[in-house]
Amino acid sequence: MAHTSRHALHPSGRWQRSPGDPAPDLALLLPPVRGCPAADDPRTAATLRACRDQLADGHYVYRFRHDERPWPRRRGRSCCAAS
Repeated sequence: MAHTSRHALHPSGRWQRSPGDPAPDLALLLPPVRGCPAADDPRTAATLRACRDQLADGHYVYRFRHDERPWPRRRGRSCCAAS
């Protein structure tokens, strides 16, 4: 966990996709569901906020952004319904 915190923590305090990719990724919310880090960890909260702010489109949330085009015009997108 210490290694990941040093190499994959975005300057804003949230987890990022990889050391070389600062983008948020919805998959980064799975580890807290399983308990590590805790769901109330500030990094988890910051990651959730980033995912909501950057990956949500109406009632859908995308795993990650493929590029900067508007959501409906992207290729290879996957999403899950959010309630």
